[in-house]
Amino acid sequence: MEQAVARPSWLQHLPVAAALMDETLRYRAVNARWCRTFALAADEVVGRAHAELFEEDGGYWTQALRRVLQGAVVEGEEMLLKRRDGPAFWVRWWGQTCSLGQQRGVILVFEDQTEMHRTREALEASRRLLTRVLSCSLEGIMVLRPVYQPDGEVADFVWLLANPRAHALLRQSELEGRRLREVLPEAMLPGFFEACVQVVQRGEPLRRTFCLKQTDRSLWLEMAATRLDEGVAVIFRDVTEAREAEAKLREREQLFRLLAENMTDLVALHDAEGRVVYVSSSAERIVGYTPEDLIGHRLEEFWHPEDRKRLPSLSEQAGEEDHPGVLVYRFRHRQGGYRWLETHVRAIRDATGRLVQLQTSSRDVTDRVEAEQALARSNETLQQRNRELQDFAYIASHDLQEPLRKVRAFAELLKEEYESVLDDEGRYYLDRMQDAAQRMSRLIEDLLTFSRVTTQARPFERVDLHAILEQVLADLEVRIAETDAQVHVEGHWPVVEADPTQMRQLLQNLIGNALKFHHPERTPEVWLRARLEETPAGTQCVIEVQDNGIGFDEKYLDRIFSPFQRLHGRGRYAGTGMGLAICRRIVERHHGQLTARSRPGEGATFIVQLPLTQPPDVVPPPSSTTHA
Repeated sequence: MEQAVARPSWLQHLPVAAALMDETLRYRAVNARWCRTFALAADEVVGRAHAELFEEDGGYWTQALRRVLQGAVVEGEEMLLKRRDGPAFWVRWWGQTCSLGQQRGVILVFEDQTEMHRTREALEASRRLLTRVLSCSLEGIMVLRPVYQPDGEVADFVWLLANPRAHALLRQSELEGRRLREVLPEAMLPGFFEACVQVVQRGEPLRRTFCLKQTDRSLWLEMAATRLDEGVAVIFRDVTEAREAEAKLREREQLFRLLAENMTDLVALHDAEGRVVYVSSSAERIVGYTPEDLIGHRLEEFWHPEDRKRLPSLSEQAGEEDHPGVLVYRFRHRQGGYRWLETHVRAIRDATGRLVQLQTSSRDVTDRVEAEQALARSNETLQQRNRELQDFAYIASHDLQEPLRKVRAFAELLKEEYESVLDDEGRYYLDRMQDAAQRMSRLIEDLLTFSRVTTQARPFERVDLHAILEQVLADLEVRIAETDAQVHVEGHWPVVEADPTQMRQLLQNLIGNALKFHHPERTPEVWLRARLEETPAGTQCVIEVQDNGIGFDEKYLDRIFSPFQRLHGRGRYAGTGMGLAICRRIVERHHGQLTARSRPGEGATFIVQLPLTQPPDVVPPPSSTTHA
């Protein structure tokens, strides 16, 4: 191996990293500073080509060093120099040719710029981040530099920076370099220039709301200004909607207070825990307390102990604007005793749905509640008497059966044993007695049936009306055949909550009437229809029983549904006049309606309306009295 050229002494005394390289681009000498900079020992470097120690980075170094060998001078170029076995360095370097005996060489000087380069990259990254933040900010951001007069007073400000939001709010496409008073004169943004001067002179931050008066609109801008070096940094946002909302809220509050003070009801506002924060002056008239007596207290503190146990708190009962919660309770009056109050409770929530306040409106309902209680006691007494009357009617009807059976039995015996000794007038009287006894028996049976509608009712259950109808038509098959009637079943017969026995009795009575009161000159026809209808009270089942019989005058409509009422004599049509009364009572027990329409000689249509489901609070009990 060729002996390495000795290190020139002058190279070692240079205060920078320096190296000598021959025309084959091999290192001939390096100084100690060079070795420390690139973390290589001299004996690792001398005699080795540059490309063996460092990566080429696209051939830059070979081309640059050959330009220097050809006489070019490099002064302060910056480039990445990366060791093949280690770290990378950003360097600024200088190079020129020199003589190495019979050869030409290159003198190289390097200055490590790695830390500075990293610092510049960090600064550039921060600048890009700041640019993105400024561009994306929903708030206007700007920096102003003061312009001074010769006497040191601030004459104006110059824009140094403004983000896109600032441009948009101020409606200016260009701001940087322009004068503040030119863009925003005092009439347009009153007080802003003086505020910026104050920040510069005192060095204290300032927060204030300004009104920006533009040609077609006025904006309220909330601004925060702080001193930045010799200038002012201003951050501002549009609070116009918030200001307008606050103004409307104040107007509503004033209106609310005006209305509350003049309302007859006790109106109050509560915090989220239910403590009173405002109450109308009507409180003193209704419960005897002044507003000052109630503020800071919960209304529950004044409730009757029994009501505190049975009722939820105001916050638990609070409803929304359209559906307030309603409480009825006893409130302790300041002068003693209790008054019944009806309170409507509404929740007031923020944008997130969090409960922030309660609004209550209370009314003295003592007279109403006492009247309702008195009415309830009267109703209870009336129901008790009705039950006693029904029991009496049942017992009376039941007990009449036994002597009536004896009358009929003895009349039958009299006819069998003594008919031969009776003359025609005697036999006539006996027939009249038997006929009267039979009619009395039917009347008693119908009266028993009428009373059993309520006294021996079965609990409601799901009843298939179509199945019930088929059973009824099967029971009436003989009568249908005897009258040669045609029966038409139409529509959808649904399942309803009802007493199955009474549904059967209802249909049998209505269809039986249609067959009984047929027209003597027409073949009887009966139409049985069912459908569902939506009503304010819910889904209803509508049943129609229509016939082409003799009909009736509708002026007798109420009469035909009363007990023992008949429109025709017993000689033409048999019966006791109880059938339709029983039908109406069954329908009313099922919370339905029964009516009819008709014209004489044109048939009749009986219309039944029944709810598909019974009200939840209606659970028909078994008979209150059991009879043998």
